[in-house]
Formats: sequence, C-alpha cells, structure tokens
Amino acid sequence: MSDTKRKILQTAIQLFNAQGVNNVTLRTIAEAMGISPGNLAYHYRNKESIIEEAFQAMEAERTSVLTGVQEIPSLEKIYNQVIPLYEVEKKYSFLNLDALHIVRNHPKFADLQRAYIAKNINYNRAVISLSVSSGIMKPETVTGEYDRLAKRIWMVSNFWLTQRELRGEVSDQKEELLAMVWEQILPHFTEKGLYKFRKLFSTPASLSDGELQSQTN
Repeated sequence: MSDTKRKILQTAIQLFNAQGVNNVTLRTIAEAMGISPGNLAYHYRNKESIIEEAFQAMEAERTSVLTGVQEIPSLEKIYNQVIPLYEVEKKYSFLNLDALHIVRNHPKFADLQRAYIAKNINYNRAVISLSVSSGIMKPETVTGEYDRLAKRIWMVSNFWLTQRELRGEVSDQKEELLAMVWEQILPHFTEKGLYKFRKLFSTPASLSDGELQSQTN
C-alpha cells in the first residue's frame, strides 16, 4: 500500500468514526487531505472500496491480537483478549456504529461482516466446548444452551460501543465490559472452574465474592 493510499484510509476511518459513514463523501475525504477528488479516486474508486479495506485492516489487527489463541482456546486466553479486541473495535468504531447502514447499502460488506460475526461466535463456542471437556464448565442443561451463550458473549462485546454511544457515555468503562462478559459465563462454572477463575484472575470490579459464589451454585 502506497503512503498516499494509507493516508487516505486513515483519514477516511477518522472521518467515518467522527461523522458517520452516511455523512462522509469521497470529496469530504479529499478535502480533509488537501488532495483532489481525482487523485483520491485513483486509489479508491468509491466509498465502498474504502469501507472494505478498513474492514480488512480491522480483521488483520484482530487476527494479530488472537495469534496463538485460536489454536488452543482457553478461558485464560479469552479473558486476556477482551480489552485488546475492544481497542481494535474502537479504532474502527464506525464498522459497528453504522453496521446496519453499511450492510444495507454496501452488499459486498454484508458478506464480510456476516463471516466475521460467524467467526466470533464459533470461537466463543470452541472455548465453551473446551471448558466443558476440561471440567471448568458444567455440561449443557438444555439443548442449544451454549450455542446461545456463545451468541450472547458476542452481542455484549460487539454492541458495547453502540450502547455506550446511545447512552451518551464518555468513558470507556472497560472494567464494566470485562465484568459483563464474565457474568455470562460465571453461572455455568463448576467448582473447579470457579476455583481456577479466582486463582488466575482478579475478580471483576462489579462482582463481589458473594455474587461469584451465588452465580455458580
């Protein structure tokens, strides 16, 4: 990627994050960079091509964070990845905040986004399955229970930025995000899992010892 193309992408991401995809045009990006629309169009023929490249850049950064994790998923590893993955999501926040608009107006992105979502949910499910087989989590009590849990974990993580924006929150509230992810899992821990959780990790700020115990009973 040339320096000019990289700068166009970085400028577009900043503008999309600040103003929303619908309010940013190729001319807006060109003016922000001080280049002609024709020069920009030489590198990116339309806005959709910029969005696709931004998505691919986000996916590359996400993959970098998860290097060595997906091969052997574990509770320890997913615990330590929540905040770094959130930082990647925040860097490309428009992809979440404007997801529905983008999917409806840019069909190519819809396929990329759905594949990305499926990968997230499947990874969560793999962690849950490994945790059950190792005795950290209880077996399912209802068929499909852990498929739904995998989806809930994805929803909490994926829509964190959106709900924060809707509520007018200024702070990141990272500790609350971490706690809310683990609150989905804690009720399913075995005694072994609860012991390991307490031994390996600091208890999330919003969860008292009493709450931890009650959620695993």
